[in-house]
Amino acid sequence: MAVALGAFGAHKLEAILTPEQLGTWDIASRYLMAHAIAALVAGFAGYQRHAMGFLLASALFSGSLYVYLMTGFRPLVFVTPIGGIAMVASWLWLANSIWNKRAG
Repeated sequence: MAVALGAFGAHKLEAILTPEQLGTWDIASRYLMAHAIAALVAGFAGYQRHAMGFLLASALFSGSLYVYLMTGFRPLVFVTPIGGIAMVASWLWLANSIWNKRAG
């Protein structure tokens, strides 16, 4: 999904979005890809709840940016930081779980 959305932004939205908006689209795609990979790794490593955290955080962060850029619905920009905080929290939660598993 991240690859498809990134390609869509790079090839189909050039005529619609400003260069700054295209940059935002690219960031959303890169963060979505990174967290999709993190979710896969976490899931295969036995941390399924953490994987769901990564996916939810990605949906909030990247999803809000995609929808905002396509629709201009301004209130969605207030969801983006919540998604970013959720991304950081997901990483911290996973690190803490791994640390506690090794310490215990």
